[in-house]
Amino acid sequence: MPVTGSGDQALLLLIRDIDRLGSPWFRQALGKALGATALKLIDDGFRAGRDPYGKAWPPPKLRTGKTMVDTGRTAASFSARPTSSGFAVGSSAVHLRTSQAEPFIIRPVRAKALRFRGRGKPTAKNPRGRLGKYIFAASVKTVQRLTMPLPERGMPPAWGAALNREADAVVRDHLGVK
Repeated sequence: MPVTGSGDQALLLLIRDIDRLGSPWFRQALGKALGATALKLIDDGFRAGRDPYGKAWPPPKLRTGKTMVDTGRTAASFSARPTSSGFAVGSSAVHLRTSQAEPFIIRPVRAKALRFRGRGKPTAKNPRGRLGKYIFAASVKTVQRLTMPLPERGMPPAWGAALNREADAVVRDHLGVK
């Protein structure tokens, strides 16, 4: 039986709009919005010095100051892009691979000891602190400082809520629902 009448026309328009939610254009827009939300959540974690699960990052051992925020380069290294199935977040900072990984031991390969320099106290002229003396170690254990959720630990509640709010807002905006 054919559908007729003004109420039926509104229903047909709603069905058309809902069908568009599966379009590549909409998925792209949704992925872009969710990626931007994820970047904001990462920035919030850097400001608070906490991982996505709410745990405070361990303080630095060989210098003073806040962890991972001295220059701002690490926080600024993140980017997001929409994908066909959602979005992807990544960083150009290679050292973050170590921070995201479970703690592990680093040992020298061709020498008897590892060598690196510590830092002195920050000053007005040098907020990162002056390079200090060389430190030698037979091995070093890395420290985990998560900046993004781990798949095996699942989505943190705060992240899930923020991403759900954003997805809801994008869908409502697309459908013209307030």
